[in-house]
Amino acid sequence: MRRLPVNGGTPDYKLNIKRFGGPRSHRADRLSRISKGRYRRRAQTVYRGFDRPGSGRRASSKCKWEKKLEQQSNYDRRSFLTNAGRGASVLALGPLLAGTAAEAATAAPMAGKHDFDTPYNRLGTDSVHWDLPKREEHMSKMIAGMGVADMDFRCAPSIMAGLRKRMQHENWGYVDMGAPGPEAFMQGIIDWNKRRYGINAINHDNLGIGTGVHSGLVAALRAFSPPGSKVLMITPIYNGFYFDLPFTNTVANESQMKYVNGRYEIDWEDLERRMTPDTKTMILCNPNNPTGNAWTKAELNRIGELCLKHKIIILSDEIHCDFITKDNKYTPISTLDNKDIVNNSITFKSGSKSFSLAGMKCAWFFSTNPDLFKRTAA
Repeated sequence: MRRLPVNGGTPDYKLNIKRFGGPRSHRADRLSRISKGRYRRRAQTVYRGFDRPGSGRRASSKCKWEKKLEQQSNYDRRSFLTNAGRGASVLALGPLLAGTAAEAATAAPMAGKHDFDTPYNRLGTDSVHWDLPKREEHMSKMIAGMGVADMDFRCAPSIMAGLRKRMQHENWGYVDMGAPGPEAFMQGIIDWNKRRYGINAINHDNLGIGTGVHSGLVAALRAFSPPGSKVLMITPIYNGFYFDLPFTNTVANESQMKYVNGRYEIDWEDLERRMTPDTKTMILCNPNNPTGNAWTKAELNRIGELCLKHKIIILSDEIHCDFITKDNKYTPISTLDNKDIVNNSITFKSGSKSFSLAGMKCAWFFSTNPDLFKRTAA
């Protein structure tokens, strides 16, 4: 198993060989200049992998997933994205969490401890982590789930208690988001981000709820990146972003980092060279997946100043903010002292990674710039 070096940010479990093989950065950074018509080739490069465990060789034929990717019109890995532009504030989880938010915090008092040692069997639960590779790759035995990045721990007791209480009400109709329950849900997001990360920029007026970070990014790309325009990304980067671009008819504009003394570093000259007039947005992964760079305040300020200079809006995906290793620090872009940079950004976050709630389809985004927020939420 080959691993990429980690820069002290996100743990290196993301760099392990994925379900279809290979560190994702090695796949995602091939074909560095691509057009809309070549995204299918990129997708094949990202997901083509190894034969079943023990074979020791590359797959000679395409797996079911690749065949789906070739049929772009029928491709549904992120089918929920197709309607993302209609409003990133679609509340798929509204009926579920909003009604329980007011009492969830007190439903199950915690002593500050959780069992992170006992394995939790997820086989047979339609898990992407376990059941999907078994079904699609016809595996008779799995030693470890090496696919999508979610965790094999039990859900936090306070979350389970809140969900159980909501389940007692046997109706799942539309939710009044101005009611006390939903308001408490949003206030919980505000308080959590302020208490844990020092983010003071969020309020009820600039906070939007969505079905996921990807749906929010697609909504923002549709709002600010005209079809055919470029989206700047510092690579290696999370390969999932490349699947967002076809939904907006935009093209990846990749600035590849330099590998210096065991660390990935931004090539600042190349980054600015790629800030062309047809590049309207930048997807920033903070902390960066998969290299693990926990961007410093100085780095974020320099990125922000360059984006202001070239009139590029920053879309900051900060979903991995809780996965920071010792001696490193997560710096939210919304906490920078330069308010012009902050006002030129939109932040996207979720509880799906920190609390392993990806199946709940709940995320949020915010911006101190009313125009950016309004156009993203439209």
